[in-house]
Amino acid sequence: LYYYAFLILSAAATSFFPVGVRVGYTLVAEYCDNNGRKYAFISGWIWWVFGMAFLPFIAQWMNDWFAFGMLTTLLNLLLFLFYPWIPESPRFLITKKDYKNAAKVIAGIRSMNRDSEIENLEEVIKNICEEDGAKDLGVI
Repeated sequence: LYYYAFLILSAAATSFFPVGVRVGYTLVAEYCDNNGRKYAFISGWIWWVFGMAFLPFIAQWMNDWFAFGMLTTLLNLLLFLFYPWIPESPRFLITKKDYKNAAKVIAGIRSMNRDSEIENLEEVIKNICEEDGAKDLGVI
């Protein structure tokens, strides 16, 4: 039973690995300004190298490959627990012409970044999309 659970969870985590990493970087790219993106990507790579360097020591400390495999597999699945709190991409909402929800997400991002609030943000987004065709629309 444990062997089959391990195989199923390993297959799920292996297929999840590239997506899970990309999700984090995509969220950073969506919600940070250019300076924030730079430091987030640098720190992401530093932590990745740190993790890869210490992973063998953690495996030896655990001294149980089954537990180590289950732990590393289940950690990848934690993203599903956070899914309800991850807002939709403003760019995606704008492409769907859902300006109201895009304005809510952008307002939340601006609040987290301690930027000033933009009055009538929904109208501002609509005007930008009509003028530019939404080609270069980033997070306002």
